[in-house]
Amino acid sequence: MEELDDVDSKILKCLTGDCRLSYRKIANYLNLSTSTVSKRINRMIDSGIILSFVPLLNSSLLNINMYIIGAKVKPGFDVDELASSIGNEEYVTNVFLTVGSYDMIVVLVAKNNKDMLEKIKRITSMNGVESFESFQIVEVKKQSPVNIPS
Repeated sequence: MEELDDVDSKILKCLTGDCRLSYRKIANYLNLSTSTVSKRINRMIDSGIILSFVPLLNSSLLNINMYIIGAKVKPGFDVDELASSIGNEEYVTNVFLTVGSYDMIVVLVAKNNKDMLEKIKRITSMNGVESFESFQIVEVKKQSPVNIPS
């Protein structure tokens, strides 16, 4: 894992606050040169620290239903293989490997309950899923990009 220095952390905080900020604005805000900001952002992209620049969408205003599946993986089954298969589904937004009641948490989106049932059935019938529990998100109270802890 690459260590971030204070400058990298400040650049990332600017981008997580608004990924549309120009390199020039970030440079002015942090009292750096535009080329320094550009080089550091490109290095963080190349190293995999920055995966993408995407907006956070208000799912309720877009009438997008979000669901969560907590899944237990069959003993002896390759968790990474199952996570990869699930993650390849276009309607899956996140797959998290976890410790606790479930081996993974899957976040997915659907148009309506019928669509959700079809998608959950598709995921939970995959080879390797031992058991699952599903949850519908009824209201998002906080949604934000990952922030670097202080």
